[in-house]
Amino acid sequence: MLALTILYEIHDIARFDRVQEFASYARLVKGRKQSGGKLLGTSGAKMGNVHLKWAFSEAAVLFLRHATGGKRFLAMLEKKHGKGKALSILAHKIDRAVFSMLSRDTVFSMEKFMAAAGSRGPATRLSRAVGTELATIAAGACAVERTERFDHEPQVRQPSV
Repeated sequence: MLALTILYEIHDIARFDRVQEFASYARLVKGRKQSGGKLLGTSGAKMGNVHLKWAFSEAAVLFLRHATGGKRFLAMLEKKHGKGKALSILAHKIDRAVFSMLSRDTVFSMEKFMAAAGSRGPATRLSRAVGTELATIAAGACAVERTERFDHEPQVRQPSV
């Protein structure tokens, strides 16, 4: 369900030039008021797509439930930022991973994800239940890349392995 929500709300990843624009659209970063090089505060908490915010927040919780190294990574973030902010940081990290997968047409790699998270030791494994929503998002995002036709039926491509 999350994979479809993310895909349909994004529609076409090519409309975002940078990962920062995608994170802003998904309500995962705060807006900034800036003028003349001076930071005047933050704004725009309600700007962006509420459905993407929900989907990435749920994906973060499901990641913690099913990934073996996820709780250790969250504990490291909680120590520095607190529980709520740590979950938001994890949702933002998943957002960046989805943007990377869709824009580069690659599949999800838990090793790269955890290595970028700064986890120490060997790369963590996904739990036996590989049907987690994060893995589903990765597979669905790469497998169901929509190309518009004149009859508006989505064309499904097989992921390149």
